[in-house]
Amino acid sequence: MTSPAVAAEKLDRLLGKMHRLRHGGAMLMSVEVPAAGFHWSGLPTGLAGAPLYRIASGSKLFTAALVFMLVDKRVVTLDAPIHTIVPDDLSGIHTFKGVDYSKQITVRHLLANTSGLVDYGEEAPKGETPPMARLMQGEDFTFTFADVLSALRGPLAPHFVPGAPGRAHYSDSNFQLLERALEHLTGTPFPELVARAIVEPLGLRDTFVFTKSDIARYDQITPVYAGDRRLRLPNAMACFGAQGGVISSLADSQSFLQAFMQGRLFDPRHIMSGQEWNRIFFPFRYGLGVMRVSANPLLGVVGGKPHLIGHSGSSGVIMFHDPQSGAYICGTSNHMRPQGLPYRFLIPALMAVRGLGR
Repeated sequence: MTSPAVAAEKLDRLLGKMHRLRHGGAMLMSVEVPAAGFHWSGLPTGLAGAPLYRIASGSKLFTAALVFMLVDKRVVTLDAPIHTIVPDDLSGIHTFKGVDYSKQITVRHLLANTSGLVDYGEEAPKGETPPMARLMQGEDFTFTFADVLSALRGPLAPHFVPGAPGRAHYSDSNFQLLERALEHLTGTPFPELVARAIVEPLGLRDTFVFTKSDIARYDQITPVYAGDRRLRLPNAMACFGAQGGVISSLADSQSFLQAFMQGRLFDPRHIMSGQEWNRIFFPFRYGLGVMRVSANPLLGVVGGKPHLIGHSGSSGVIMFHDPQSGAYICGTSNHMRPQGLPYRFLIPALMAVRGLGR
């Protein structure tokens, strides 16, 4: 049996070790095991209170929650074709081997990354620099939903037919389309929808979707780096929305993740049963709006087959639940490069809290 004091001491030492690593000094983390009454958080030296940070693609959990809520209310079904929901002309966004499959893309395909759509942010025609690579070079810019559709109609071919068995391709384009669908289904802008349906009911204090109206307070958010380069990208941040535009704090991230996993926002069967976990990139598989860490040597030290469920984010964000220990781990390294930093904390942290209360 592990005592809370011993677990907290181990986590303090672990975070201190991370802060001494090159590029590790901006890491902030929170670990909670609610069943054991265990709550721990750690910040970099010089930070205090509840610092705001980008949860990047952890925002996709918010998007998934909103979709599931509408499914539960029978406003939409997961198998509804997306072209019947959004007001935009989607023809030509998915032309595979000369056949236009755009009308076959469903809400489920978008949420599960099984649409086959090109990732407008990570992929670009030969000779062009992808938007995300430009951001990491320090270039700030704006884009619109029309720009996303234009990229999907460009020269790059989709990766497979929508819903191809066993296939998944991680694409932010899917979540741009979901944002558009959510807004049309509810008649509410995405930032306001997040506030009404999630932030207010859960009593979150520091969580919001970053928009153009928030640019003046951009510098109040913990900075993000790519290697030694500090990135300042307020214009791009204001465009990410459902794919990665949520700002939060450690306490709020914990409250949201626990509500998400415990079924306090929607029917938990959406994520806990009947999932088809498809490979996206090592070591992750993707289900309906959520990631799962699949069995691999890196996580074998945790004990048994790992099944951490949640989401990661490009700025070093982790938001994961470990059903075996009951632990929830949220935080960020605030570094887009190197990407592996938060996982050097995640695994030892899980080992530190397993056995709490036993």
